Amino acid sequence: MIPTQIRAVDPFSSYHSNNVNKLTRLVLGGKAGAIAADDMLFVTKNSDTELLITKGFCAKDKDVTSSDNCPVVIHFPYDITFDITDPNNYIIRTSGEEQHMEAPFPATGYLVLTYQYQKLPDPPQAQIKILKHTDDFDTEYHLFLAKIIFTSEYVINSVEQTDGLIERQILNLYETYNDTKARAADSINPITNHKTELTNANTVVTLNSAGVPTLVSKATAGFFNSANYDSGDYTPGTDPDGRPENRLIITHNLGRYPMIQVVWLDTSEVIIPTRIYHNSVNEFFITFDIGIDSGTPDIHIMYI
Repeated sequence: MIPTQIRAVDPFSSYHSNNVNKLTRLVLGGKAGAIAADDMLFVTKNSDTELLITKGFCAKDKDVTSSDNCPVVIHFPYDITFDITDPNNYIIRTSGEEQHMEAPFPATGYLVLTYQYQKLPDPPQAQIKILKHTDDFDTEYHLFLAKIIFTSEYVINSVEQTDGLIERQILNLYETYNDTKARAADSINPITNHKTELTNANTVVTLNSAGVPTLVSKATAGFFNSANYDSGDYTPGTDPDGRPENRLIITHNLGRYPMIQVVWLDTSEVIIPTRIYHNSVNEFFITFDIGIDSGTPDIHIMYI
């Protein structure tokens, strides 16, 4: 199926989007594709014949080691209902002894996202499908979402988030940033040999402001942060010229100035507030003029 989606190449660039895509390649840190956070594109059983996939962001394209292919950020703004009884929702083998739809129905299959960027006026759309022959799974073409266990033909028994060595690839932006910073430190002072390593599921070794490796929790490190805000979250105030405005005050305690994106909840469009101001390395506020949607629009804020 082709879910409702917004790709980074759509609103921000012409279809000749190498610059946008190469930036994404740097963030991915060598992965051919990844999901922005573990609770995004999370798959559960909705009924015996339906899967529910949560909304969210991912990046995908062919192998990023190829100079001809660069990953594209894809946003699915709504939860997705996936019908497993639709034959079009399966990947068909086009070569070999048998095609997928002609083969006996398997006991298990992989739910995967497929996307390959091409320079076209209308960029290709990402698709979500079930791979019936799991031995056909290829990270160059498929982003693993879940393992589906069938009771019988077109009937779901259960959903698992891993299949042994094949797991969901989750994007760790803060780890990627620190690894890049650590490598730069190594090139300047090889004796220091600073490295960023994931120590367990909840902690990470990172560099503090003095460049010293420090053990912190993932929550403190701020791997990915997002939340919804409505009219009840705003505080009245005035801008530097004394004009009235409404503001959202976000305390993040990251110890740095994060990158921030603001999105309309209704349309998933990226918008530019009246002001974004960092009070400190641990807090920022976003303001809207009273004339913009009464000054209290329903928005989604993401920061890393």
